[in-house]
Amino acid sequence: MRVLKKSLKGLALFLPVLLGGSIFFGSFTASAATKNFTQKSTGDNSGLFYYYGTDRGTTTWSNPTSADGLMWCADSSDTEDQCMNGTDRAATPDVLIPDSGANKTWVTYSLPEGDSFKATKLSLRSRGDNNSRQLDDFRLDGIAADGTTQMLLNVTNDKCLDKKSTWCDYTLANSKGSVAFQFTVTDYNKSRTYELAFGEIELYGELESGVSATTTTMAAPTVPSTTTTVAPTTTTTQATTTTTQATTTTTQATTTTTQATPVTVAAVTTTTTQATTSTTQATTTTTQATTTTTQAATTTTQATTTTTVATGPQTNWQLNTLRNRVHTLLMDRIDALNKLEAAVNLNKTLTAANRNNIKIQINDERDDMKALEKQEHTATTVPKLRGIMKTMYVQHRIYMVFIPKVVLAVQADAVADDAKDTLAALKPNAPAAGKASLNSALSATQNLGKNALTMKAINFPANLKVRQGFADKISDASADLASGKAATKKFLK
Repeated sequence: MRVLKKSLKGLALFLPVLLGGSIFFGSFTASAATKNFTQKSTGDNSGLFYYYGTDRGTTTWSNPTSADGLMWCADSSDTEDQCMNGTDRAATPDVLIPDSGANKTWVTYSLPEGDSFKATKLSLRSRGDNNSRQLDDFRLDGIAADGTTQMLLNVTNDKCLDKKSTWCDYTLANSKGSVAFQFTVTDYNKSRTYELAFGEIELYGELESGVSATTTTMAAPTVPSTTTTVAPTTTTTQATTTTTQATTTTTQATTTTTQATPVTVAAVTTTTTQATTSTTQATTTTTQATTTTTQAATTTTQATTTTTVATGPQTNWQLNTLRNRVHTLLMDRIDALNKLEAAVNLNKTLTAANRNNIKIQINDERDDMKALEKQEHTATTVPKLRGIMKTMYVQHRIYMVFIPKVVLAVQADAVADDAKDTLAALKPNAPAAGKASLNSALSATQNLGKNALTMKAINFPANLKVRQGFADKISDASADLASGKAATKKFLK
């Protein structure tokens, strides 16, 4: 889950960082802004999650937990995108997390990095399709920036959610700021399972956001024991005439707000290659520098670019938790592809062309998952890990597109193979109607597997209709196959 930088009001931290043999002093300051979210009516647009859906009120609304959304969500199942249904503001689909056991079936919503929320009210909409799955016993926990958990709500024998598509409000215990919220089933629902089922979720309370940090670095002068005379190997090209005062130079770092302190070089006595008594003195100290440069007329001091990031236990917790989640998702997919490959190798009815195509695609998908796993190992930021997860979903869809299309190909080839073998085994006097049914089954499926394997993850969810179309054709062909075999079973050679 994503965890946020800790809010530090009116606090400045000075962090000494040893870098490249020189000491730099970083100044960190942070400030935060607050925004209140007060419910105006059930199912309104005044809650926190809706606010994130509008990119903090700057754009038209879209699901805040989508691939490009501000929030991140996860659930206890291995179903893709199921948790996203809880913030889609749509009648369907609803959230349905499979039974994992009491206190083990959960969904978590994590706020954007830099945000902390003191929740005062939870608003839930019940599912719209099945009363038996409505919740009875559940709890809501807030997860603080340091990873500690605070129970905000514990409900037993709920009655409000019994009605379909009904918004129910729950007052929460006083809370400290949370960076994530976990919603958990604690006992059987009305269908006597631990399924977590609801329609929508929204929170109200006070948001603290906009933590900012600036860094100021200044080079600390090197402290010498004595003044050192340096004899350069060549005469500097910049010292063309006798100079009595060196130029003061200020260099500003380009990637941070860091600015070097101006450095003044004392008067140089001659322009010869032997700089006998030149000394360097930083404006912030009276300590003499150890050496002078060979550039007598102009000395340039370059500020080292140093970025101080607000870090702490909460950032590590966020990063590690999300990394573990991404790693698990990737390893689950690699394992599923391995099992799929084993099943394909054992299958006897796939055409040679489809089998070869499937094996090539499995290898490609597995290689991509392994490549993402390597990226996950080296990722050092939450946005990077979210990007890896987005790639895994959007560009691959192992569970929603890839495995289903392989299953379709296997099913289609199985029907076609059975129909073909049955037709070849029929006596000449087999009933015409039976043969027609068998030919219909063969015609419908002999190229279907090849076509199904062309489905791409990037076209999800539009290709769900295509997938369903293939499934319907296979179902119809299976019915024709069964009918044809029943009609011709007495006419086999």
